[in-house]
Amino acid sequence: MNNTELAEKYKVLAMRYEEENFTDCGFKGATEQQEQLYQKLLTGKVSRKEYALIEPIFSYAGLTLGDYIKPQKILGLF
Repeated sequence: MNNTELAEKYKVLAMRYEEENFTDCGFKGATEQQEQLYQKLLTGKVSRKEYALIEPIFSYAGLTLGDYIKPQKILGLF
């Protein structure tokens, strides 16, 4: 699955996940976050935090997100 297919799959799965696992949050904020995560998946560059937000949605559908994308490592001067 390439990045575009992965991002499109995310949109479908996120909608299904939200329908079956209702959470009380602002619709506008949730929609904006989904769009940002979608755009990140298109580029194939997600942070560990973003990966942690996306992974349960794919896992819920029986897919292992790590088979398709890895979170970026942040390089610091330590």
